[in-house]
Amino acid sequence: MARELLAESEGAERSEPLRWLSKALLQLGQTQLALERAREALQLAPRDSELVTLEATALLVLGRKEEALACYDRALRYDRTNARGYAARALVRMDLAQLDGALADAEAALRLDPDYVEAHVLRGRVFAQRGALEGAVLAFDEALRRDPTHVNARFNRGHACMGLERFEEAERDLSEVIQRSPRFLPGYTTRGLVRDRRGNSRGALADYRAALALCPAGAPVEAQLKQLIQEHERRLGERR
Repeated sequence: MARELLAESEGAERSEPLRWLSKALLQLGQTQLALERAREALQLAPRDSELVTLEATALLVLGRKEEALACYDRALRYDRTNARGYAARALVRMDLAQLDGALADAEAALRLDPDYVEAHVLRGRVFAQRGALEGAVLAFDEALRRDPTHVNARFNRGHACMGLERFEEAERDLSEVIQRSPRFLPGYTTRGLVRDRRGNSRGALADYRAALALCPAGAPVEAQLKQLIQEHERRLGERR
């Protein structure tokens, strides 16, 4: 047993340069190389949960979600105290429409760290995907109680309120999102939809125009925004 522990310790030490290199390559966007270095490091330290998580992250960026999920499974077998590992697996499970598993992972993360804001947001997003919008709003409220400046929680809360037809709350949330992140395109498009539902065509038009100004040329949403702008201009009898 002592010999195995010594070998594991030596392997972890020898893997450090490769661990550092894999992280650096991920930050530089050289994902395939990052994956290769992480796997080389794992040959030296096969039970290192951080290295397995690095491998999973690289696979996820490469779009290999099923393989990434298997890696997160392995990482959590090695370290069941890693709240961020559960949250990362929850995200993959959401992408794969495994909502029961995603919810279980978000709640496991919160048992380990009740103040983990991202896990509260994940929990809310799972509820929203299930159509349980009241539960989603409550989860986003928990996130915002811990971090009132969290843009993603605020945006998702506004989106859920829109689905519940609580339009005044939705517009207030989305206005705060835009104030904090003025180049966040979905904030404008979603607030435009809310304002439209509230009968504020002029405000909706302003939001769609702002969104179009931020929209990359050729993006799928560009044509939809142009159509919405034309419809509202006709409705208001104006032209830019």
